[in-house]
Amino acid sequence: MSDDWDFYLCRVNGEPASIFLDLGARDRAPDPARPILLFVWVGMRAPRPDGLSSAEEAPTLGAIEDALTPAVEAACGALFVGRVTNVGRRELYFYGQGTDGFEDAVARALSAFPGYDADTGAKADPEWAHYVDFLFPAERQHQQMKNRQTLEALERAGDDPAAPRAIRHWLYFADAADRAVAAQRLTTDGFSVTTSDDPDPSAARPHCLLAERVGSVAADAIDAACFAMLDLVDGRAAEYDGWETEVVRADG
Repeated sequence: MSDDWDFYLCRVNGEPASIFLDLGARDRAPDPARPILLFVWVGMRAPRPDGLSSAEEAPTLGAIEDALTPAVEAACGALFVGRVTNVGRRELYFYGQGTDGFEDAVARALSAFPGYDADTGAKADPEWAHYVDFLFPAERQHQQMKNRQTLEALERAGDDPAAPRAIRHWLYFADAADRAVAAQRLTTDGFSVTTSDDPDPSAARPHCLLAERVGSVAADAIDAACFAMLDLVDGRAAEYDGWETEVVRADG
């Protein structure tokens, strides 16, 4: 389990859902030593009308998770990789070495929470498809999560989000012609553009583009700017490497 946990909101089967997951697990997925997907679905007793967890029930659900996680991990040599909250249910997902002791571990953990029942199951998933294809966020959702983390860091530093400031975006291209096309589009959109090349001939994407424009760090504005950058690299041998700015305090 890594320290890189975060959440995002989405829809699952057309219904509102919140997914909280270990983003750091992506770097080691799949783990050949843990080919079995284990799941525990706990029914909520007081969900919100939209099926998500209520403030009233959240502490109990957290305590249930805190009890289940070490129990399943110890019994099955498992790693907890994420949870889904949806349609009045809290779903916990693990990847384990096997299933021996799984059901008993869940029963023991839940015995401290009368009135809460769980459905359990296991299946072979050596490719970690459930984590990679379902739990892990899509590209734009992942970018929104990164943006939220950066904006929270700015807030902690005393930033005034209403203050305009220069915001810089970094893009890297395998093909200089693709970079030239992107540079033209960004210039048309009001960005100042600077280019440079990696002197290492073995670099996969040696053609750098730095796009800068004065703008807002309001969440909606940042998300829109980042999505435009993702559109520029979509379908090309290129990547968007994020944005940066300075802290601007209200007191100057």
